[in-house]
Amino acid sequence: MYSLDIKGLLDFGIWRSEKRYKAAIFLLVFSGVVFRSEIAILLTAQTLYLIALQRVSLPLVIKTGIISALVSLALSVPIDSYFWQKPIWPELAGFYYNAIQGKSKDWGTSPIHYYFSSCLPRLLTNPVSLMLILLALYLPATRRYARDLTIPHLLFFAIYSIQPHKEARFIIYSIPSLTAAASLSASYIWTRRSKSIIYLLGSALIILSVLASFAASSGMLLISSLNYPGGDALASLHRTLDKTSWDSEPSGNETIRIHMDVLSCMTGVTRFQERPWRNISPEELPVVNDRPVQFVYDKTEDLDELLRPEFWAQFDYMLMEDPGKAIGAWEVIHTVSAYAGIEFLRPGDGSSFSENLEKVYAANNITTSKNEAPSSEDVKHAVEEGEVEGIDEEFRKEEGKEDVETAKARLLLKELGSFGSYRLVRDAVRQVTGGWWVGPRMEPRIRIMKKVRDPMSL
Repeated sequence: MYSLDIKGLLDFGIWRSEKRYKAAIFLLVFSGVVFRSEIAILLTAQTLYLIALQRVSLPLVIKTGIISALVSLALSVPIDSYFWQKPIWPELAGFYYNAIQGKSKDWGTSPIHYYFSSCLPRLLTNPVSLMLILLALYLPATRRYARDLTIPHLLFFAIYSIQPHKEARFIIYSIPSLTAAASLSASYIWTRRSKSIIYLLGSALIILSVLASFAASSGMLLISSLNYPGGDALASLHRTLDKTSWDSEPSGNETIRIHMDVLSCMTGVTRFQERPWRNISPEELPVVNDRPVQFVYDKTEDLDELLRPEFWAQFDYMLMEDPGKAIGAWEVIHTVSAYAGIEFLRPGDGSSFSENLEKVYAANNITTSKNEAPSSEDVKHAVEEGEVEGIDEEFRKEEGKEDVETAKARLLLKELGSFGSYRLVRDAVRQVTGGWWVGPRMEPRIRIMKKVRDPMSL
């Protein structure tokens, strides 16, 4: 009777483990088909590991994979085809373009060790994670679980390293498992913190590393928010168009054609920003100042096409990294800045809005009668005397003057449009630190350009 109970428990344990493996395989296949095709490599690495340890059988893997693939395709293809407005399986199209045609290398290549030497330490964030993973693989109490969590993912890195083009986002799926492996040894140390000074010091180090990781993650989040100038530029262009006025008589539906270069499309431009993002009837066209408008968005990359003057003649607006590549008469109406490294500012470095006010005035066409950039005193005197050129009439007082505070407020709004709330945060910190600042440096990245003699006037 005792032996039968043991056998029953073993059978139940095997059944339960097999059920979990089936669920894991199903979810990995689903993720690869619907979200990211490179997960198929992770699935392969994980499956080979389980088969090598005789935890799953090949027929079980094949059966579960086929069922998951059919379910995933039944969901993905109809939904994605609707959003793309054409029959498509996006992950297959992306895999064919990047892997089969080898186009991914056009975006740059990295050495074969890049994932191990650069991406992995940065993604783990916590400075002691790698040490904790190695300790988990060494300790007998955690070794088995640590191997299950790390070996398939290290194999995934090794296989994927063959691909010349490498990005951290391609291996980010492995970070939860590697973090879990690090937590095994962290838990081992923490639960023994009262047994010796070594464990106590180790526990203190783990707490400090978690706080450091939180600070680093918050900083990376801030930097990431500053790194999508393409999306910001398209949103800014739409806001600008909403405020424009037509200088021609109505003639049915208007058409606005917008070209977006490679950098714009790589840094935040999405189909969901388009107006509209799907095909609609003429009666449903978006309205700009009481006129229906057909927006046409172009993402042409072909170099031969970009050298044809006729190509550029068709557009009304453009988002461009390099304005010099545009053929024809164009003017820059707005510039969107983005993250460009870390800057170190000391007291007296004229980068804040308040410290650099005279340059801001000069950049906005505020000049003295001598037609040269004014000093702070010149600016104040010119504003108070009503001698300022280039100030919008709506901001002037009834008596024809604009006081200093109004001018400052107007220019501050323009600054916010160019750099967002980041500049306010930076200047607020400098007020507290006496002028010191260490943080992201911004530089112009995307220019919003308007064709000269455009039918819409700003």
